[in-house]
Amino acid sequence: MVLLAASGAVLAGVSYLPFEPLKQKIDSYALYGRADQFTPEVFKQIAFNLRIIAIVLFIASGLLYAGRRKVSRYVSDASDSMVSFLKEIVLHFREAASSEDKTHIIAFFIILTGGVAVRLFFLSVKPMTPDEAATFYAYASKPLFVGLTNYSAPNNHLFHTFLVHISYMLFGNQPWAIRLPAFLAGILLIPASYVVMRIFYNKHAALLTAAVVASSRGLIGYSTTARGYTLVCLIFLSILALAAYIKQSGNRGAWLLFAVLSAIGFYTIPIMLYPFGTVVTWLLLSIVYEKRGRGRKLLLKDLFIYVTAASVITLILYTPVFAVSGIESIIANRWVTPRSWSYFTAGFPSSLVSLWDYWNTDIPSVVTILMSAGFFISLVFHKRLSVHRVPIALAVAIWCIPVVAAQRVVPYIRVWLFLLPVYIGLASAGMSFLLNLPKLKKSTLAVILPLLAVSLSGWLMWNDLNPGDYSGKTINKERIASFLKDYLRPGDRVVDFVGNEDPDPSMIYYFKLYGVPLEHLIADLDSSRRIIVIINEKKDSLKKRLNERGIVLAKDTPPRLIRRYNVVSLYEIDMLNKRSSGPPGGP
Repeated sequence: MVLLAASGAVLAGVSYLPFEPLKQKIDSYALYGRADQFTPEVFKQIAFNLRIIAIVLFIASGLLYAGRRKVSRYVSDASDSMVSFLKEIVLHFREAASSEDKTHIIAFFIILTGGVAVRLFFLSVKPMTPDEAATFYAYASKPLFVGLTNYSAPNNHLFHTFLVHISYMLFGNQPWAIRLPAFLAGILLIPASYVVMRIFYNKHAALLTAAVVASSRGLIGYSTTARGYTLVCLIFLSILALAAYIKQSGNRGAWLLFAVLSAIGFYTIPIMLYPFGTVVTWLLLSIVYEKRGRGRKLLLKDLFIYVTAASVITLILYTPVFAVSGIESIIANRWVTPRSWSYFTAGFPSSLVSLWDYWNTDIPSVVTILMSAGFFISLVFHKRLSVHRVPIALAVAIWCIPVVAAQRVVPYIRVWLFLLPVYIGLASAGMSFLLNLPKLKKSTLAVILPLLAVSLSGWLMWNDLNPGDYSGKTINKERIASFLKDYLRPGDRVVDFVGNEDPDPSMIYYFKLYGVPLEHLIADLDSSRRIIVIINEKKDSLKKRLNERGIVLAKDTPPRLIRRYNVVSLYEIDMLNKRSSGPPGGP
C-alpha cells in the first residue's frame, strides 16, 4: 500500500513538470517518432492521464490500508506457503531423478541437446525479419521510459521489450543478443512441456511431447525470432502446471506465483487472454467436478482472489502505457477492434487451414497422420489416459471459441502458438496409448519408447534443416547491406521492391549494423545520381515496379545487373533516365 501511494505521488509530481525540458528530452529519444508530434496538447493529455492514475493509486492504497489485516494475513500465508511449495518441488524433482529409469533420462537429455543445437543453428543463419527490426529500433533499443510507455503498435511486447533492452545493453546490437530472451524461452519450452504432460498423462507421453516440441519447426521459428510469443507459451505451460498442483494442494504460495506469472504474460502480449482464460476455465471446471464441500469453496474463493490479483497487477504494469499512449492503444487499436460478421466468417476458416499447415511444417505426412490419430484417441480415451477428469481441450473450446466469436477478429497464426505444445502433448498421449495396446512389459516399453522418441526427434530435426527455408529473400538483406557498404557512392538511392515497405525495417537494421549511411534508403529519387534496385524477378516485373515509382527506362541506359542472391537481384540505374509524372519518389 505504501508503494502504491508513493507511485501515485510520483506520477502526480511528474504531471506538473514543465513542458519544454521534457520535450527536449523526449524528442532526443524520438518517443513519438517525429519531433513535432510531442505537442503541448499531447503533453496536457498525458499529464491528465497521470493525475487520474495517481488518484486511482491513492484510492487503491487507501482500500488496502483499510483491509490491511486481511491483506497482511494473506501475504504472510502466501510467503510461508511459497517456501513449502518450493521445498516440495525440489523434493519431487530429486525423487523423480533418483527413481527414474536411466534410459528415459538419457533420452530426454539427448532430445534437449538436439533441441538446443537446432535452435542455435537457426539463430546463426536466420536473418532479421522486418517485424524484429522495426520493434527493436522503435522500442527495445530506446531507454526503458520510452520502450515501456510507447504503445504505438501491438508489436511492442512490453515484457519482452524489457528483456531485449537488457540483453542489448549487456551484449550489444547483434541479432543473437536481440533474440536471446525468445531463444531461452524457446529452449525452456522443451522441459516445461515434458513436465506438464507428465503431470497430466504419463512419462511416456511426456517424453514423446518433448521430442516433438524440441523439433517442431513452428516452435523453433519463434524461438529464434525476437518476439514475445515463446514467453507467452512458457508462461502458459507454467500456470497450467501450477493449476494442476493448486487443485490438489490449495497452496497459496503457488496461487501467488500463478497470479504473478499470469500478469507477466498479459504484460508481454494482451493475447495472454486466450491461454489465461483457458487455464482458469480448466481449473474452475476441475474444482467444480472433482472437489466437494469446504475444499471446493476454499478453492473457488482463492480462484476469485488470485484472478483478481493477476488483473490488478496487470493494470499496475500497464499504467505507464495508459498514461502516455492511452488505454485505447491497448483495447481499441485497429488490430483488436471487432470486424463485421461477414469478414470474420469469410476469413476464419482459411486461417485455421493456415494454422494447421504451419503446425505441420516440415513434418512427414506419416507423422502428421499418426499425431492426428493420437490427438483424437487422447480425447476419446481421456478417462483412461489422465488422472484429471477435465480435458485441456475442453477448456480450450469452452473459452477460446466464444472469445474469438465475441471479438470477431481473425487472429494471426502466431496467436495460437501457445496451443501447439498442448496439441503435441495430446497427440503424444494418444500415440503412447497405441504403443501400449499390445500390453508390453514395462521393461520393454522403457527401452522402446525412449528409442522411438529420440529417433522421431532426430528425424524431424533433420527435416527442419532444409536449406530452402532460410536461403530465401530475407537472408539476402544482410549480404546486400554488406556488399553495398563499399559499393554505394554519395548521391545513390536504394529502392527495395522485395520488402513490404521502402525502406524495409530489416534493411535499415543491417545498414545500421554495417555502418551504411541511411540517407541511401530515404533520399529523394529526383536528386539521386544512381538508383540501386532490389527486386525478386520471380514475383515482380522490374519495368512495372519502376513505372509505379515514376521511373521511365531510357533506351540508351538500361538497368545493369550488378549482383544476384538466390531469387533476389540488384540492378543499377543511371539517373540520366527521365522521370515521368508518376508518384513522388520520397521514402
